[in-house]
Amino acid sequence: MDRCYVDFLCFDYESEIDNKEPPVVHWQAKKANREFMLYDQDEIEEPRYKRFTKPVAKSFTDLLSLME
Repeated sequence: MDRCYVDFLCFDYESEIDNKEPPVVHWQAKKANREFMLYDQDEIEEPRYKRFTKPVAKSFTDLLSLME
């Protein structure tokens, strides 16, 4: 989380409801790095993932539909 400088599309298993199709989010590396630094310096108890992930699609299937 702290050494990656590339944004990603990821599955958000934290907020999934039915374990079948988790939402797809955009992982913002620069913001994730800042959040990890706060965590590493004991300024926060755990990383706040919602601060550096943005929703893209409700599921992988929905993401594929967006790409058509």
